[in-house]
Amino acid sequence: MSRRQTWTGLIGIALALVGVWGSWVPHRAAALSLSAWDLAEFVRFVPGALVPHELFYLPVWCAGVALVNLRLGKWAGRVGAALVALGLMAIILPPWPDLLNGYRAEFRWRFILGAGGMLAVLASMWLASRWRVRVLGALLVGLALLGAVPALWQYLQVRGEIEAVYGASIGWGWGLAPFLVGWGLLAVVGARSLVRRNDER
Repeated sequence: MSRRQTWTGLIGIALALVGVWGSWVPHRAAALSLSAWDLAEFVRFVPGALVPHELFYLPVWCAGVALVNLRLGKWAGRVGAALVALGLMAIILPPWPDLLNGYRAEFRWRFILGAGGMLAVLASMWLASRWRVRVLGALLVGLALLGAVPALWQYLQVRGEIEAVYGASIGWGWGLAPFLVGWGLLAVVGARSLVRRNDER
């Protein structure tokens, strides 16, 4: 993977994360303006919202795994990326003290995502440099799709219920644009690696 592709991937991940914490549900009242991260908890209390709310955590999970698989050149860059990725997985974990029994309570899937993500990051530190470029490209494309599609689908499913709660139609928040552009850039990086003629490491 070239330096240009690596930087494009980093920019894509950064944009996707900006989008996660940017506004998806805009409102003049700041307390009613919701990001994707806010929606993960908000939809639990919205009548009729039957989709699994944990899907809103997938973009953060995918961003962490993708970051550590970008093959940053020097060891300092790789360690820094791993620390950031582990931090992203840590915020997915249930809050204290629910973390102590999150594996068997209402936070079960959040616990599984966070803990499993940490293991995936640690495994990727060892595997990323050993995978062939095409395998790495396929992984990045898969992470881009998994990071973007389920959360966006979930958002579209609950828009009607949120409008019913707000008692008004809601617009499209600015966070959606960097979210989609970021995952699109990462998918392009993966696709370019996937179609390389020489399947180098």
